[in-house]
Amino acid sequence: MKTIYSLFLLIITSVTSLITYADSTVTAEKDKVLIIMSSYSSKPKSALLEQLAKDKPFQLISLKGKGKVKSDEEIKQQWANAKLIMLDGINPTLSDFMFKKYEPYLAEFPSIPVISLGDLSNKKTNQGLTTTQQMLLGEYYNNAGRNNYSNMMSFIGEKILNKNQTLQIAPPQIVPSTGLYHKDFPTKLTNNEAAFFNWLSPNKNTPVIAIGIHRNIVDYEQQDVVHALIQGLEKKGAKAFGFYFDDAAKTDDSYTDLLIDDQGNSRANLLINYRSLHYVEKRRGEFEKIGVPVLHALNYTSGNEEAFNKDHAGISPSMTPFFLVMPEDTGSADPTMIAANEKGNKVVMKAQLNALVERAYNHASLAITPNKNKKSLLLYGTTLPVKKILVPLS
Repeated sequence: MKTIYSLFLLIITSVTSLITYADSTVTAEKDKVLIIMSSYSSKPKSALLEQLAKDKPFQLISLKGKGKVKSDEEIKQQWANAKLIMLDGINPTLSDFMFKKYEPYLAEFPSIPVISLGDLSNKKTNQGLTTTQQMLLGEYYNNAGRNNYSNMMSFIGEKILNKNQTLQIAPPQIVPSTGLYHKDFPTKLTNNEAAFFNWLSPNKNTPVIAIGIHRNIVDYEQQDVVHALIQGLEKKGAKAFGFYFDDAAKTDDSYTDLLIDDQGNSRANLLINYRSLHYVEKRRGEFEKIGVPVLHALNYTSGNEEAFNKDHAGISPSMTPFFLVMPEDTGSADPTMIAANEKGNKVVMKAQLNALVERAYNHASLAITPNKNKKSLLLYGTTLPVKKILVPLS
């Protein structure tokens, strides 16, 4: 009996080992798709892509700038073993700067499809895909977001690698390069101002606050700080939403058109800028056109909240021109740190964010408060002690 039992255990163990070996072999034999990220690509972006590729019939290998590979030779080896190469640049200029050195690889491995996602028209860095495949891959990737990325992974697995022409995959969802955002709006992002403000439904007795954001915080699901800011303002009784724009986009759309109604009045009583500000003169002209105060929100990039509390400056001297001087020249005021850096992610600093919410709400409320109910604080100094006077406005 012991002999039979031992034989039974041996058979079970052998079968289990064979199954485990078969599973590992299948995993090892998955086709490899290589994506080479530019140094401007964010950690949350690559994390989302890798997450959505996990259950697909290929292995997504992400090489992020300088961090994951030690040499061009290692990249070449990965390249030679891949079934598809994707080069992630945000525009033609950056793509040329980052990926020009790989152009000889296309000639050396002509059978491997390559797509330059930031420069689809460059024949030196694109090969092996049909016009339709290239167009759809570009649209999935550059319109971003979970749905587009998920469908892109299915498209790669079924339409490019497996050549499955019968499976139906949802087409790319085209996202406007300039638009409005709220997490509860049906499409989240839109450039349909009439539909958006009908949904938001502000009234004349409610302060309205618009927050300037980068669209990629929505694309890569990193909008926690913006959500906290909007929710804080809404709890105070305001209507709040985000707006975004892309200076590099070839479009005539302007975010000022979305924030100004047909009568030429601003739809918001206050703006909070929570994005990098370039093109100072252009931004200043836009803010003047909208004609409402602009507060400035910032991230602390040198560490977590504990490090921020110990920091005497908050912004390093080398970054002062970009985060203080340039925004101030656009008309932005009262810069406030509202988030810190925690292992590569932006994390809300509650006390700081709440302080900004209070100031923004009170400031925006002035626009809808009758002058007879307002009070102005006047501080003036002489050789005598400073005096404080509350002056009613009429």
